[in-house]
Amino acid sequence: MSGSSIKKIIRQELQKGKTRKEIEEKFSNEGYTDYQAIISLYPDITLIKKYKKYQSILIYLFYYVVIMKILFVKINFYNNWSILFGILSIIVPIMIIYYLKTYESNAFSLAIFFGIWSLNALPSFPYKILDILYVLTILSIIGCSFFLLKKLFPKKTKS
Repeated sequence: MSGSSIKKIIRQELQKGKTRKEIEEKFSNEGYTDYQAIISLYPDITLIKKYKKYQSILIYLFYYVVIMKILFVKINFYNNWSILFGILSIIVPIMIIYYLKTYESNAFSLAIFFGIWSLNALPSFPYKILDILYVLTILSIIGCSFFLLKKLFPKKTKS
């Protein structure tokens, strides 16, 4: 069985409300050995339910970033690189939103990386208050992603 099909089965079982222990028992009873690395990417269903509202807040923060980028990113249509980076600055947060909905540990790490990268490449908004709100939103994304990464994957993040 391939890694992508194992991921698909794990996601389906988590959506049904099964715990990681039940999923691990199912795979071990069927004789699979390569599922352990893949299942470690997903949190237990009890943790998902416990921290669902924080994950929703994180997704709404990303929606805010997308809306701000759509409204205020200036694209110079005479410069191909400007068009590329303008489109990517809108598409990347949308892809991260989709990825965050899967609850994979890599999604939260990617959200932290996106936040740090966004602080390095701040867009220029027409009003200073929008600049401040954007920076606060990005800092909130970094903080919320780090919090969820620590809470949803406690064994993975311990040194």
